[in-house]
Amino acid sequence: MWHYRVGVAATGCGRRLIASYISSPSSSPLLGSRVGDLIDETAEKFPDRDAFVSTYENARIKYGKLKTEVDDFAAGLLAVGLKPGDRVGIWGPNSFHWYVVLKSGRFSFSFIFFFFNRLYAEWFVLSSVLLVLNADFVNNFALAKAGLISVNVNPAYQTRELEHCVKAVEIRGIIAAPGFKTLDYFAMLSEIVPRTNLDFVVMMGSTSVESKLGYLTMSEVEAKGHNDAAKERLEKIAKRIHFDDPVNIQFTSGTTGLPKGAVLSHHNIVNNAFFLGKRIGYGEKHHKICLPVPLYHCFGCVAGTIASVLHSAALAAVEAEKCTSLYGTPTMFIDMLDRPNFSKYDLTSLETGAMAGSPCPEPLVREVRHRMHMKNFSIFFGMTETSPVTCQSFPTDSEEIRATTVGFPSEHVELMVKDLEGNVVERGIPGELFVRGYVTFLGYWKNPQKTSEIMAGQKWLRTGDLVVIHESGYEFCKGKLAHFKIPRYILLTDVLPTTTSGKIQKFKLREEAIVRLNLSMPKTH
Repeated sequence: MWHYRVGVAATGCGRRLIASYISSPSSSPLLGSRVGDLIDETAEKFPDRDAFVSTYENARIKYGKLKTEVDDFAAGLLAVGLKPGDRVGIWGPNSFHWYVVLKSGRFSFSFIFFFFNRLYAEWFVLSSVLLVLNADFVNNFALAKAGLISVNVNPAYQTRELEHCVKAVEIRGIIAAPGFKTLDYFAMLSEIVPRTNLDFVVMMGSTSVESKLGYLTMSEVEAKGHNDAAKERLEKIAKRIHFDDPVNIQFTSGTTGLPKGAVLSHHNIVNNAFFLGKRIGYGEKHHKICLPVPLYHCFGCVAGTIASVLHSAALAAVEAEKCTSLYGTPTMFIDMLDRPNFSKYDLTSLETGAMAGSPCPEPLVREVRHRMHMKNFSIFFGMTETSPVTCQSFPTDSEEIRATTVGFPSEHVELMVKDLEGNVVERGIPGELFVRGYVTFLGYWKNPQKTSEIMAGQKWLRTGDLVVIHESGYEFCKGKLAHFKIPRYILLTDVLPTTTSGKIQKFKLREEAIVRLNLSMPKTH
C-alpha cells in the first residue's frame, strides 16, 4: 500500500489566499560580507573572549589567538602552492582543527558555527559527541580566507566514495585526520593519490611518517605562513574575494543517484547564518552553544547515527560550560533524554537551541522545553541546496506548531507550491515546494544538466518536497509549513531497496512510485 505523506502550512493573516505562495519580509537588509570578514571583526571586538571550547580535546582558544592561527594556516596553504579557487577537502572527525581550517579559508562551511560570531554569540562548546563525527573545524575557515573552496568530506567514506568525491569536484588538496573509527585515512589516501589529481595532502597529525612519504603536517603548513611576505600575499588575495564567490562544496546524500557537489557562496552562508541567529535571538545577548553535530554537514542530519552513549558527553558539556543553546536532531534529543543518568545533569542554563533533520513529535517538543529547559528552541527546515535553512519556527510559537510545522519562511525567502503540471496550486491543494531568494545555491559543480533539473526558471529552486498550504486560524500573521522529508512523491512499502552498506535507495523508491502511481515528472517552468 502506498500513501502520500503531506505536510501542512498555515497562513493566519486574516485574509484568504488564492495561490499557495508565502514570502517573508525583513526589517534587515542582506549582508554583503565574506566569511573571513566575520572572524576579523569579532577578533577585533572580542580578542580576549573564548571563541571555541572542545571538551573532548580539553582545548579552548580566544578570538585574538584564533585569528592568528587562522591567518598563519591560510597563508601557509598559499605558500605551498595552492591557488584561489582550488578545491581542498577536509576529512576527519570533529575537532579543533576543523575550526581553524574553516576560518583560515575565510569560509565557514557550517553555518552553525560562524553565524554565532556575526551575532555576538561567540562561544562554541563542543562535546565529545561533536568531536566524534567530523573533519577539522579550524581548517575550513582558513580555506575561505585564502580564497580556496572547501569540500566537506564525510568522515565515514570508504575508499571508493572518497575517490568519487575527489574526482567529481577536482579536489587538488586534502586535509585529513589520521583516521576515524576503524578507517585508516592515511592508507586510503595512499591508495587513491596515484589515481587522482591530488597534489597536496596535509595530515592533522604531527608525526614524521607523513613527511617521509611526501605529505605535509598542519604544523609545517603553518610555519610556511608565519612570515611577513606570506601574510602580505594573503591580505591581497583576501581583498579580492567577492561575496558571490564560491566558498564551499557540500555533497548531497545521493537520493537521486551518485552524490553531487552543491556549491555555496559567501553570500549564501553568511546571510543564512545571520537571519537564523536573528530569529532565534542570538543578537540579544551573549550565548554559549553546544554543538553535538557533525561539521561536514549543513546541520548534521546523519548525527542520529552516533552511538547513543556519546550523548552523555553533550549533557556533561552543557553542565560544565553553562551552555545556553543546544543543537541536534530529534533522535539525538531522544537519546539524551533517555540517558539513565539524565537527572544528574544541571541543564538549567539552557534557554534555546535548534532541532532539524526529521519531524519532531509533540511529546518530544514538550520534553525538550520542560525537562531540558529549552523554552525558546527553534525547528529548522531546508536542504543542502538552500544554504541550508528556508523555514524556521519562532521562539514564541506553541508546542503544537513546533511539532506540526517547520516554521515560517526565513527573511528574504519566498515559497511557492506547484502541481505536477507546473501550475501554482490553490491553498489546501498538495504540491511540490519551490524556493526563491538569496538561499539558492550556485549550482552543482560542473554538472549543468543536474543544475537545470533543480532550477525551474525565474530563479525558483524545486525542492522535491510535497506540501500543502492552508488557512490556520492562528492569531499571528505567519505562514506555517509542515514537512516530512521524503523523496519527491511518497511513500510506504513493505520492501525497501538498499545499498550494500544498508542505506535506503530513495531514488529507486521514487522511480518505483512514479510508475505505480502513474505520475508524470513535473515540468520545469
